[in-house]
Amino acid sequence: MRPPRRVVSLLVLTSLLSVGVIPAAVATEVAAPEVVDAELDLAHVPTAEVAEVVVDGLEGPVGDPTPGQRSGVVTAPIEFTALWAELPTGLDAINVRTSVDGETWTPWFALERQDGLDAPDPGTEEAAAAVDAEAVGLTDLQVTLEGRHVQVEAPGEDLTGVTLGFIDGGGLNEGAVAKLVRHLTPRPVPAEAATVPAGVNSRASWGAAPFKGTPSVASNGVQQVVLHHTATQNNLRQADGTCSHDAVASTMRSMQSWHQNHNGWSDLGYNVVIDPCGGLWEGRAGGLDRAVIGAHAAGFNTGSTGISVIGTYSQLAPNADILRALDRVVGWKAGIHGIDTHGTVWRYSTSYPTVVGHRQVGQTSCPGRIMEHIERIRTNAKAESSKWDRVPDGAGATTAPRFTDVAGSPHAAAIEELVAREITTGYPDRTFRPLRDVTRAQVATFLSKALGLEPIPGARFNDVDPGFVHAGAINALVEAGILTGYAGNTFRPNEPLRREHMAVIITRALELDLNPEAAARFSDVIGYAGEIGAIADAGIASGRSDGTFLPKASVTRGQMATFLVNALHFLEERAADEEELAEPEPEPTDGTDAT
Repeated sequence: MRPPRRVVSLLVLTSLLSVGVIPAAVATEVAAPEVVDAELDLAHVPTAEVAEVVVDGLEGPVGDPTPGQRSGVVTAPIEFTALWAELPTGLDAINVRTSVDGETWTPWFALERQDGLDAPDPGTEEAAAAVDAEAVGLTDLQVTLEGRHVQVEAPGEDLTGVTLGFIDGGGLNEGAVAKLVRHLTPRPVPAEAATVPAGVNSRASWGAAPFKGTPSVASNGVQQVVLHHTATQNNLRQADGTCSHDAVASTMRSMQSWHQNHNGWSDLGYNVVIDPCGGLWEGRAGGLDRAVIGAHAAGFNTGSTGISVIGTYSQLAPNADILRALDRVVGWKAGIHGIDTHGTVWRYSTSYPTVVGHRQVGQTSCPGRIMEHIERIRTNAKAESSKWDRVPDGAGATTAPRFTDVAGSPHAAAIEELVAREITTGYPDRTFRPLRDVTRAQVATFLSKALGLEPIPGARFNDVDPGFVHAGAINALVEAGILTGYAGNTFRPNEPLRREHMAVIITRALELDLNPEAAARFSDVIGYAGEIGAIADAGIASGRSDGTFLPKASVTRGQMATFLVNALHFLEERAADEEELAEPEPEPTDGTDAT
């Protein structure tokens, strides 16, 4: 009889930080829970009578195993969120189902031997440290989200020599006291967190373990994008079409733990991961805007980015949220690395498309039916890529576009014009945050720069500190009669600016004549009609397509950019008209020379 193998059951990082991008100066990464070891020897697990394991309504595996080929109900050593197996020579797959309570079971699913196609590039240090998955008999990973009991069968084979491994990526086994202590002892976020574009869940947000060693970066940048699916269960998208951040984060941690601690890789193999609801997640460490070498397509990792969708799409078609996410992230990577998404790249004396499915560079069915949409993704990604600027840094990396969160915004052109005019630089994390409400203090800085006003030091209001970054601009606009404060000598600098107040400020700044008649086009304007009509007549604001102006609504930073650019264009046109009118008429002449 084959000796039982040792199974390591891992408890990996369970705490979650915030959803979305986390500024590097604020976010923290909580220390990982203690690693727990356990053993599960199926050779000593009682077999089950076939009749005892038939569950109505569940689709069973192919074949009709006899007792001895199917285990009884096994209680795993830990509660688990994912599992895999080590198979003896001659056994290529087993069927597994899981349960939380031992009574209600998942459908049967297969754990098949790894094919070696998802792996580091041959000849690299990471490949040298990796486990020979085929020799060991490691299967692919399956994500269960929550389980404690398991049942295994191998039609036509016995289970001798089969070992199961379990991962708890959700902190199911962590005690309350241990969890509290861990949350009180954070560690700094890795530096790469600062490179994550807005709208992408950072490594810190899903609780990534550190990279083992130092990420490698391709010297010739990114030339190709490879699309994958994780080939795990389709159990993350809920009935209402949403995905739980906790569940996706747990899945990410489970996959990373499996890649690092059982395949022997340096980190999660994929550079970017997409959840079934279209959420984007930072995968391998090193910076999403760099040519970080992954472990997703053996032989094709160097010079490529691996993007994987969580789930199995062999039969299931990818939904619209997934496809939109693929358009965006492929377009973003193509844009900052200068990739023509309809182009080709020469590799191993063969021409390959720049955007490929894994099956095009390896003998695999991955990424399933996502391949049916590859031309659509290339076309849509090309449109997205044109919104990004490529700026090589000479080290195989690229600098992302000026702002990572304005692509597709109706205010993108106005935002870029404000940057060109040196009116704004955005936030330090390369975001502009166009959907965020603009504050009264921020408007003061925007407008004072647009009008060329010099900041005036000091503070004129009780709630504006002289050292406040916007204090000088506020003082300058007050001095110019464009801004005023509130009762009690307050300015309310952090209060969102309303659209009707925006009309007042721009009317004063441009010295426009009040025009209440022009405001009659809006069905919801009562107060400040003269100012709203003035900016409407000047072409600075057009209102909404339904005939409303929404005077009480807050102004977003993106909208403020458009209002300011429109106002500047109006000023420039007015100045040009005035200059033309001021030019003297040419003297009449009779065609003779003066003496």
